Amino acid sequence: LFGGYGTIINIHVMRRQTQSGAICAFVEMADSTQAQSAIDALNLKTTIPPHSSPITVAFANANKPTQPTKDTVSEPKLFVGNLPPDVTEEGLTSVFQAHAAVDRVVLINRPSPTGNRSAFAYLKDTQGCEACIKELNGTYKFPGSEEVIVVRFADSAVQSQPKSYGEYSEPKLFVGNLPSEITEKELEDLFSAYGELDRVFLIGRPAPTGNRSAFTVFKSHDSCQKAIAALNNNHSFPACSDKIVVRYADSATGRKDQGWGQDSWGSAGSGWGGAAGGWGSAPSPQMSQIKLFIGNLPSSCTSEQLTSVASQHGQVTHVHMMHNPTASGAICAFVEFASPEQARTAMRALDGVYYFPDRDTPVTATYAKAKPGRGAPAEGADW
Repeated sequence: LFGGYGTIINIHVMRRQTQSGAICAFVEMADSTQAQSAIDALNLKTTIPPHSSPITVAFANANKPTQPTKDTVSEPKLFVGNLPPDVTEEGLTSVFQAHAAVDRVVLINRPSPTGNRSAFAYLKDTQGCEACIKELNGTYKFPGSEEVIVVRFADSAVQSQPKSYGEYSEPKLFVGNLPSEITEKELEDLFSAYGELDRVFLIGRPAPTGNRSAFTVFKSHDSCQKAIAALNNNHSFPACSDKIVVRYADSATGRKDQGWGQDSWGSAGSGWGGAAGGWGSAPSPQMSQIKLFIGNLPSSCTSEQLTSVASQHGQVTHVHMMHNPTASGAICAFVEFASPEQARTAMRALDGVYYFPDRDTPVTATYAKAKPGRGAPAEGADW
């Protein structure tokens, strides 16, 4: 039905019926122009038997998405979709190198429900990104594949609006994706180049990936801003190929942090069409960029099991299990990642796709939403 108006990236059908017996779905297309064409052609004009009423088609969350451009992104990063299941990072790199200088290509671990793969391509500059979009998007097919690939600026490359200094009570940074053998002295040597340090301390337990995390506290907010601008997603240590994550610590805000046993996480995002803005979309200002709500877990699921699954898609910094089962016997949890990109990758890989052995329905994964007036959990709290 929708394929006649553009390239379909994903379809998510929600089986819960309304009082009239109807159900709903989310359809992700390659770009907003194709989506608008589908809306114009189908909304209140097409019926699907046995229903006699026409279907409604609108942009999810009632907001027409804005495609990232070279003027709104902070890094030369592309999303690449509709890739064949057997694609390799080496093969994808060679395709992009024909049009621009490539830094690296990273495949998203789990295929989409359609079986197609997705990836991120990091180029040397935004001009190269534009060249690849022009030459490859909607035109290039891998040998043996009938589908054209999708190439666009990655949503996660958009520069987020920074908070003002006044929203932080402490010049304290969270530092993630550190190598397992990192020392506090090495971190002091690195961060002291950006201002006078108060203290640096490693978070005691490594992530399941083996990576470490730390807090760095400066004497001034100006030093924090300089360190973030210079190091976040730009610096890596010799013993680790991952770029480090540097951002203001959640616990640096003026709000009261709460322990993990408290109801400090708040409610989950309302999934496909709720406040989270839909599957794979950027979180709204009310949503956390690094915390996911994971639902439909088996009652026997442990934090270690969930961490093992989630850490395949990024560095997990915290897991909080909620063991009160629903009527179906399922439980839920909250998972925090080291960076927004890792949280997004995990959500795309798990939501409606991953099955635990004890459940015959897949897990749900959405951005977590904090309750008004409630603080976020402090990083480094007990698991």
